[in-house]
Amino acid sequence: MERLATNVLKAGDYIRVDYKLYVDGFGKTLVESTDKTGPVEFQIGTGAKQGSTGMKKVKDVVKIPAGLDEACIGQVVGLKQQLIIPASIGFGKEPVTTLSGATIPAGSTLYYEMRVRSRVFASIVGPGGVAQQENFLEVDQVAKLNAIMGIGQD
Repeated sequence: MERLATNVLKAGDYIRVDYKLYVDGFGKTLVESTDKTGPVEFQIGTGAKQGSTGMKKVKDVVKIPAGLDEACIGQVVGLKQQLIIPASIGFGKEPVTTLSGATIPAGSTLYYEMRVRSRVFASIVGPGGVAQQENFLEVDQVAKLNAIMGIGQD
């Protein structure tokens, strides 16, 4: 997939992500899926520890591991990825309960099958991760254009 300036993610972008989260390896124990909760939206590259999920008026809050946040920087909108996130940059030494009620044991390696669905808002981030502009929503049409052009379709 071509990395055009318009679809490469950078620190400060607000993104919407679809994923499946496994423990014990890909395809093994599924503990969370946006097929059930709806896409997760969060800001990357600023140390955000949580995001919101679903398309409802009142959104659910989801924990975001540092490794997922870091892995999204430089990705291309619409590209599917598999990520292996060690506990040190995952959820760490605390067990986590997902929205679906499953418990991720403390110290677990996380296995994500994910796709950045869209950039919801492209931010200008200055030194030290400080946002240089107000938060506003701007629906990114890059993923739709990529789909029409057949870019990034596996």
